[in-house]
Amino acid sequence: MNKAFFWLCSGATLLSALVSAFFSILPLADSTLASHVVLLYVVSRSLAILAVVVVVVARKSIPGLVAMTFTMTLVQLFDVLPGLFANDFIGPLVLCVLNLVTGLLLVRHQTR
Repeated sequence: MNKAFFWLCSGATLLSALVSAFFSILPLADSTLASHVVLLYVVSRSLAILAVVVVVVARKSIPGLVAMTFTMTLVQLFDVLPGLFANDFIGPLVLCVLNLVTGLLLVRHQTR
């Protein structure tokens, strides 16, 4: 049973990290790198988070996955705020809830 919750949580966390990385890279296509250094910092952080999630999943580390799942929960929760201003908050909110639920399920079934 733990394997199912691990892979469910892994999928949600990977999806969240991939979406976050994609949307951090997307603005670079319409900008000059010299004028948008801040975007490069955002991209580097998003790719670092994605890399950690991939390593945690590859190593099948439950504590690592729990930590990264709740990290992505917070990332998506904070992404809801700018989404409110842009009337585009449903995606981050869904990913936030998905990460929270799968993380809680993994923790609940890991301690049994």
